[in-house]
Amino acid sequence: MIVDDDIAIVTLFARILVRAGFSVPKCFSNGKELLDYVASINPAQEKLPDIVVIDYNMPVMDGVETSKVLRANYSKLKIVMLSAYKVPAQMRGYFDALLTKPVSIGQLTQTITEVFG
Repeated sequence: MIVDDDIAIVTLFARILVRAGFSVPKCFSNGKELLDYVASINPAQEKLPDIVVIDYNMPVMDGVETSKVLRANYSKLKIVMLSAYKVPAQMRGYFDALLTKPVSIGQLTQTITEVFG
């Protein structure tokens, strides 16, 4: 899943990831939308996402606050943080990888592959 308030980035990343063989079932414009969706999933009917690519700076609920909730409630979910800003070191425990914008296609796909392990 991709979470970013910039629709152009969401669209571009979704296309890139699908072409690279990943499934991108949903995209969201802020962390609250993602958390509402994940909370609504019935595990008997639908699988939680494996990985979320999330922007650091968004309105409504930013990437770090969203990642904190995801870590507390969905500890197996992998999180790749994207940021054009410096992310404080104490926040880095809430995600599995950090990519600095602008990010190349190669960096994005390689990081997601590495995080999947």
